[in-house]
Amino acid sequence: MIEVVFALLMYMNGKLEGYSPKANIADCLEQKRKVERDQGTNVNWSCKEVKAIVEVDKHGIKRIKEVKE
Repeated sequence: MIEVVFALLMYMNGKLEGYSPKANIADCLEQKRKVERDQGTNVNWSCKEVKAIVEVDKHGIKRIKEVKE
């Protein structure tokens, strides 16, 4: 199903390469700070509210299948 969710987005060389749904903007920004401390300089992170195809796995955890930018 398509939902509007907060997501931590990973860009490499200007291209969207990964994403992770977050409960709210505060959780997203907290995770962003953590990964920016540990990652190299060629990766850019962004917190955004995005339209995405979301599915719930067998454990009840939301997963983003595809971001519709």
